[in-house]
Amino acid sequence: MLTPNDVERLTSSGAVADFFSQSLGYKVDPVSYEAADLGIPEAPARLIRHSWVELLSDYQRQFQVYRMEVDSMRRTDFRAILEPFYRKHPAGNYLFAFTKDYSEHAFVSPLRVLADDPAKTKLRLRTLRVDRGNVYHTDVETLTNLRITPGEQSPQAIWDQHRAAFDVERVNKAFFDEYASCFKEVVKPAALKTLNRDEDAAHKFTQLLFNRLMFCWFLQKKGWLGKEADQNYLLALLDRANTPRKVKDGKALRSMYHDYLTFLFFEVLCSPEDERRKHFPTDPDVGTEAPFLNGGLFERGRLDERIESAPRLKQLPNSVLKSILRDLFARYNFTVEESTSLDVQVALDPELLGSIFERLVTGRHETGSYYTPRPVVQFMCREALKGYLKEYLPGESEAIASLVDHHEVSGLSVADAKMVAAALDRVKVCDPACGSGAYLLGMLHELVDLSTLIYNPALRLEPRSLYDHKLSIIQNNLYGVDIDDFAVNIARLRLWLSLVVENEETDWRKVEPLPNLDFKIETGDSLTAPDPQAMPSLFRRVLLQHADRLAELKGDYLRAHGEGKKQLARQIRDEEAELRDAFSDSPAPNGSHDWRVAFAEVFSGTNVPSVKPSPQNAGKAHGQDAHATGFDVILANPPYVRADAQFKHLEDEDERQDAIARWKGYRSALLQSRIYETLYEKWDLYLPFLERAHQLLRPEGRMVFIISDAYNAAKYAKKSHEFFLTNANIERIDYCSEIPLFEAGVSNTILHFAKTAPDPAHQPVRVRRWGEGRDDFEHNAVVLPTAQQVEFGAALFKADGTRAGQTTAGAMELGRICYISYGLRANADDRYWRGEFVTADLVSSVKDRRHPKPFIEGKDLTRWWIRRVRYLEWGTNRAPSKFARPTFPELHEAEEKLLAVRSPGTTPKVIHDDDSLHFDASSVGFVPWHYLKGVRNKSIKKTAKYRNEVKSDEAPPAAFREELEKLSRQFSPKYLLAVMNSTYAKDWLAARRRSKIHVYPDDWKQLPIAPISMEDQQQFVKLVDAILAEFKLHGYPLPPAAVESVAELEREIDEKVAALYES
Repeated sequence: MLTPNDVERLTSSGAVADFFSQSLGYKVDPVSYEAADLGIPEAPARLIRHSWVELLSDYQRQFQVYRMEVDSMRRTDFRAILEPFYRKHPAGNYLFAFTKDYSEHAFVSPLRVLADDPAKTKLRLRTLRVDRGNVYHTDVETLTNLRITPGEQSPQAIWDQHRAAFDVERVNKAFFDEYASCFKEVVKPAALKTLNRDEDAAHKFTQLLFNRLMFCWFLQKKGWLGKEADQNYLLALLDRANTPRKVKDGKALRSMYHDYLTFLFFEVLCSPEDERRKHFPTDPDVGTEAPFLNGGLFERGRLDERIESAPRLKQLPNSVLKSILRDLFARYNFTVEESTSLDVQVALDPELLGSIFERLVTGRHETGSYYTPRPVVQFMCREALKGYLKEYLPGESEAIASLVDHHEVSGLSVADAKMVAAALDRVKVCDPACGSGAYLLGMLHELVDLSTLIYNPALRLEPRSLYDHKLSIIQNNLYGVDIDDFAVNIARLRLWLSLVVENEETDWRKVEPLPNLDFKIETGDSLTAPDPQAMPSLFRRVLLQHADRLAELKGDYLRAHGEGKKQLARQIRDEEAELRDAFSDSPAPNGSHDWRVAFAEVFSGTNVPSVKPSPQNAGKAHGQDAHATGFDVILANPPYVRADAQFKHLEDEDERQDAIARWKGYRSALLQSRIYETLYEKWDLYLPFLERAHQLLRPEGRMVFIISDAYNAAKYAKKSHEFFLTNANIERIDYCSEIPLFEAGVSNTILHFAKTAPDPAHQPVRVRRWGEGRDDFEHNAVVLPTAQQVEFGAALFKADGTRAGQTTAGAMELGRICYISYGLRANADDRYWRGEFVTADLVSSVKDRRHPKPFIEGKDLTRWWIRRVRYLEWGTNRAPSKFARPTFPELHEAEEKLLAVRSPGTTPKVIHDDDSLHFDASSVGFVPWHYLKGVRNKSIKKTAKYRNEVKSDEAPPAAFREELEKLSRQFSPKYLLAVMNSTYAKDWLAARRRSKIHVYPDDWKQLPIAPISMEDQQQFVKLVDAILAEFKLHGYPLPPAAVESVAELEREIDEKVAALYES
């Protein structure tokens, strides 16, 4: 493990070279280049000092390390330098070390984000910023993970290390593990003692304390705490608290919580500068230099009063605050810059708060809470905005897509830009299950980015202050609701942090107070109140009378503080009470969020755009509908809660049974309310959220949801399918069953609906996504066949709901003949045994008692044959029990199987195996279904089930395992091998495979196999046996004569296979 001293010595170019050579183990042979020679144009080259770039380390030009001295450490400047470099060098992988004056270093590891158009391929810059004067545990650990073993020469192995080292999820997970431990084992127990064993109060207070301290930690990163913009301000207070001071009877310690934090929270941050004392009352040497943040998070509440009522030294011991501040926060690098999908810091950014919420909610699987990853949030926000903006610029779909997806404004005229700007100014966006605010933050970022583009001087539009514009968006465009008050607290905090991040003010006295978001992000049940659109005209007139007044009061309240804030809150509550009285004939149940009252301005009819369509669009934009009420956009990842939820996270059996009874009662009440018409049989909780979103939308409004993929085929979704096929244009469905987007393991579908009667000619976009993780979401996608919505029917919701272009009548997909899967991953599972061993530690060239299993990797295979077999450790305390992916034994030990190289290049490479070879994830295995007869496990169930494995509330699968096993007996594996290694299969895959490098299991699954008799298959088997005989006789590589013989046999196979598929 490196030490902070290793990093602190990076004081010169020579020290950086020595660091890579001596500390990290790289071969270093510096060579200097002019920037222009590396493809970097003149303008970005000027950002590089003297325009010289130094190549520090080179591994076969496939992995290289470059060093640059630059005049700016801004990430936008890094991108300006690196994007042209990558255009010049499209094949290699790289690490770049930037520095300005050697006090700070930035290590940048770019990843290519592939696009359909190579010219639009982008870079995801993963950056580790290291301050030599303040080296964190995060920095040392990440750099240590770059260290290579002596003699390592493989560019791919080195790059794999870099990919893993710069994974910010690794940092977030490590922080959360320590956070959760500190929360549960240190802070909460101390709060329990102070609060007389009140479990609920202690939990809430601990959450509140962590939120406040984390917010202050971000503030000190901004330099807004203390006289000298001290980035260690809180630690300095902790040190003062732990320094004995003189008292009458000797010496005593101060209380960090009582003497410093309560004053900082409730007077300094909660009071304008002229209304606060200038020094801490118990420590006059400490001043109160900090911005006024305006209550909210820092208002003294009942829990605070209970804590403060305890004796001073019994409130929270200094050791507890030390465990948070010094032992946890201070070990990690925090950044106030919010990462984006293309710019990621290997540090803790404000999005961390949402991730912590998702992980810390006890029993989140049962409550259906899943935190949505950033790439998915961005995609959904952009899809919604593209649909929304098309109403203002009909016929300009390409220009809108270029604007929203690629931030290109060249397709817009000035008139179009003004139209878009006006539309963005008035859009109303809501998340009815907002959780920790992922979609609210995502939409805030999208609206800010688009507005920044639109308000460009080149378009002759007025620029705005970014801070003020964010505040305006929060005030006018965003709404959120959640039933969990802790989640609402986190969502508000993240919006606050977003404002703080963008404020570039260096003088804390000039920092604007944070807004009050109580009436923007509200706590309540989104489902139980009446449909806000189902109001008689009389009620709507009453609503109109109050809506403008409420909007005015809430606008004033957003920036109010002190007594004025309290008075405005009372006025708002009084106005809302009058509205509730008006709706007494259809009251909202206690605890519900009454949309008619809380967001009256949205449902009163005052939510009408003051936008005049351009002449060519006149009469088409919805802005002319004076009666349109509701939101323009609804985004959500609603809770997924099954009808038979068992709440197994509750250890106390009585509590668990109470929770089950409450859930059943809730379902019954929702059914009896008759608010929803789509609740059918054993409906999941996300179903009423879908219908509620439709109710909340204005005509033509857009809803984009991510839900469980059970919706695609489950019987309980029948009425929901019928409802949306009849009452919405189904704009797009993204099937995400083959990519793990959530840590919880749930599979997903993304739905995009427009609230309008279906257009008879409308054809939904249907997209299949796949991959090994959320990073694959953006570029692993293929468009599926489609048809008119009105003709498609419910089959539309299934990824295989329609098929086009079948090559031969009656052809069987390979996935119906074979179970197809990646192999095992023999490195240690990082979740539990990080770094304990890698595959190389388990492999031997000699078979012995410790290494009994024959083992191959993808690189050991060629077309038809095996280059090398080694032996895998098995039956020890680590193999296979600690494998990252152990798979199941029958996958490897089947009587016969086929194995294909996962990354074969342009030509598939498949072999036949009847020696029980164990294979890793660089290969794909194909086991005929009948060889797995009777084998039952979760992996196989994801693909197919026996009849007795299908639950009563599930829709029947396309085929049962009994049928697949019967079918697979009709195909010889060597016949399949002939087809798979044929030119026909190569061409078929080339037209459909999702990657130029890899052939994934899902690519293979759809390969059509001609159903010929076993007798006819024998001609192919004989040809395959002849090829295998050449390899058995000569080994690998073949001599020239044998190569020619195999080539002739392959030509014969190609001719026979082609004949099978002639139309």
